[in-house]
Amino acid sequence: MVAMPILEMKPDGLRSLSEVRSYPKGHIFFRPDEPSDTLYWLEAGRVQLYHEVEERRRVVVNCLGPGSFFGECVLLGRPHHLTAEAVTATRVRCIPKTELERLSTMVPEPMLHLTLDLVRRLGHMERVYTRTPLVTLARLAGLLLQLMDDETQMVSGYSHQNLADMLGTHREFVTQMLATFRDQGVVETGYKRIKILKPDRLRALARGESPR
Repeated sequence: MVAMPILEMKPDGLRSLSEVRSYPKGHIFFRPDEPSDTLYWLEAGRVQLYHEVEERRRVVVNCLGPGSFFGECVLLGRPHHLTAEAVTATRVRCIPKTELERLSTMVPEPMLHLTLDLVRRLGHMERVYTRTPLVTLARLAGLLLQLMDDETQMVSGYSHQNLADMLGTHREFVTQMLATFRDQGVVETGYKRIKILKPDRLRALARGESPR
């Protein structure tokens, strides 16, 4: 999720600049090198940002939930460098470039510079990350946290192959790592369902702490 000071205004004011649209699962909002002309505000559903690597595999950079913004390259006037895809049915508010340009004239200059600097840094981190798509236990832990429903602590509807595709790796790796998590009492697994028993432990693994 991108937190941008340029958008720190009353929700009703921001909504007045946007148009609500609904999209089905699988909808592609944009692909790398396509022009950026819209900032998206996700109201319902989930959206994945990913980089495609060899053999048509994906490396998921982020999985966004309600309240997130994406398509921030429009603030810099640069083409997109990732693919954004709806992984569920989604409802988004689309804020066109023309409205963003008008909004920028209402924001104090120092705050605007801070916003653009944050966006540049985030873009740089994403590009570095996708150029070095090392698959580790920490990345799988992070992906499970992104996909987890906060209320039920469940990851539902994803096979081991689905998770492997998101990480740009092989199904066997995911199966082996999930078995490690299960043996540690961190998760329970079933058919297309993973119950997160110890979210705090999973967060520690995502930070790179050694498994115990």
